[in-house]
Amino acid sequence: MQNEDTLEIDLRQVILALETTVDLVGMNDTNHGKRVGYIASQIAHQLGLSEEKIEYVFELGLIHDCGVSTEQMHSNLVNHFDWEDAHIHCQIGHLLLRNFKPLRRYATPILYHHTPYEKLKDLTISDDEKLYANLIFLADRIDIMSAAHYAKDILVVKKSILEMLVGYKNSYFDPRLVEAFLEIESGVK
Repeated sequence: MQNEDTLEIDLRQVILALETTVDLVGMNDTNHGKRVGYIASQIAHQLGLSEEKIEYVFELGLIHDCGVSTEQMHSNLVNHFDWEDAHIHCQIGHLLLRNFKPLRRYATPILYHHTPYEKLKDLTISDDEKLYANLIFLADRIDIMSAAHYAKDILVVKKSILEMLVGYKNSYFDPRLVEAFLEIESGVK
């Protein structure tokens, strides 16, 4: 028998509900969080991370934009590779999660998920948090660069997207993450 003061919830269902809610802000870009979670989890798998960490990264991808609160903010995030105010939604997301115990473990990577690798690598957070934040940044930008082309010509722009990612190694993205993504794209296991 369950105590009236105890509430049991399926955390994955809560995270999926949050992702669906965040999707409503950018109504012209649904499922962004799901795509980011999927891309990030595939890169994490390629890196050889544990199943537990892969699941964590997938969930982090689902809710990474929980701090997006306006259509204008969403528009700027999807229309600019590196929008100067991107940190605002990261800070909002961090504030929303850091004091909510069930989701607290996602707060720090969300805070830094638009921080370029060249700055991120010198921060005083754990190596795992750096990896997760940059992995979400990479997956997010891959999805944003690809999203406009999903319906018709993704193969046409694939090469230019891959070249752009290679050009951002060491500056925006951890080179290990870019290399893992390139291995996935080329079919290397």
